[in-house]
Amino acid sequence: MQSIMPKSTTKKTMPKTTSKTTFTVGSTPKPKSTSKGPSKSSPLTPLALFSMFLLSCQFGLQPFLNHRYTNPATSKQTIIILQEFLKVLLSFLFLTTTLSPSRLSQTLKTITLKSYITSSLLPSLLYSLQNYLILLSYSTLTSLEFSVLNQTKTISAALCCYVLLGRSQTPLQILSLFILLTSSIILEGTITLQSLTTSTTSFDSHRFFYGILPCLTASLISGFAGALTQKILQGQNKNSYLYSMELSSFSFMYCSISLLYTLNYDISQLLHSLKTVKTLEYIPIISQSLGGILVGLVTKYAGSVRKGFALIFGIFLTAVAQEIG
Repeated sequence: MQSIMPKSTTKKTMPKTTSKTTFTVGSTPKPKSTSKGPSKSSPLTPLALFSMFLLSCQFGLQPFLNHRYTNPATSKQTIIILQEFLKVLLSFLFLTTTLSPSRLSQTLKTITLKSYITSSLLPSLLYSLQNYLILLSYSTLTSLEFSVLNQTKTISAALCCYVLLGRSQTPLQILSLFILLTSSIILEGTITLQSLTTSTTSFDSHRFFYGILPCLTASLISGFAGALTQKILQGQNKNSYLYSMELSSFSFMYCSISLLYTLNYDISQLLHSLKTVKTLEYIPIISQSLGGILVGLVTKYAGSVRKGFALIFGIFLTAVAQEIG
C-alpha cells in the first residue's frame, strides 16, 4: 500500500525589506551627514593634527625669521610677489605628487574660469592686503608681541564662521576666546595693569599706527578670509593645494600690477627690484609660502577656529626663538 501524503497549500514567504544595503569588503556603512566639513565636535584626523602642528611651528618661527633675515629696506610688494610665486610652484608640486595621474586629471578638469574668479578673487585680495599689513607690523613690533596680538584673529574667525557658516561655539570656547583677547590686549600694552588704577598713561603713536593697528586689521581680515575659505573648501570640496594655487596666482597678479604701477610700468625696474632680494631673505619668504599652503590644509580639515587655537603653541616657540636669538 502506498500512502499518499497531503500536499501543503501554504507557501513560506520571506519578509521583504523596503531598503537595500550593499557592502563591499573592507567597508563600513556611513551615516548620512547634512553638514559639510568638520563640525565643532567632529574628531580631528591625523592629517589635520599633523598639519596643525607644522603650522604652529611655522607661525611661531616666522616673526623671528623676518626680524633676523628680512632687510627693512626691501620693498614689501616685492616680498609678497616672491611669496605668492613660490606658493604657486610649491602647491603645484604637492598637487602632482600627492594625487595619482587619474585623480590629478579629474581635479584639473574641475577648473573653470567662472569658478576660478568666483571662488578665488575676493579671498586672494583679502590675503594680499593681510600680507602687506603683517609685513608692516613686523617692522615695529617684536616677534613675541606680534605673535600674541595676532591671536585675536581667532576671535574674528569664530565670529565670521558663525555668520557665514552658522557654526556656534561652546560656552567653554567663548570663555577661552575672551581670555585670549584680554591677555593679548594687556600683553601688547594697549591696556596695562597700571592704567586700570592710574589715569596717566603714555601713548606711543608710531607703535600703535604702524604696529598694533596693522596687526589688528590683518587679524580681522584673516578671520573673515579664513571663514570664507573654509566655506569654499568644505562646501565645494575643493582640493586644498589646487585652491592655494588659485589664490596665490591672483595675489601674484595683484601685487605685480601694483608694483608696476608704482614703477611707471617699467619692467626693467621690476626685475631689478626682484634681484635686490638677498639670498638669506628667501628663508622667511619660503617659510611664509609653506605656511600659506598649511593654512589651506588646516582650514579644510580642522576649520578656522581650531586653527587659531592651534597657533597658540606658536607663541611659545616665538618666545623661545626670541630669547635664544
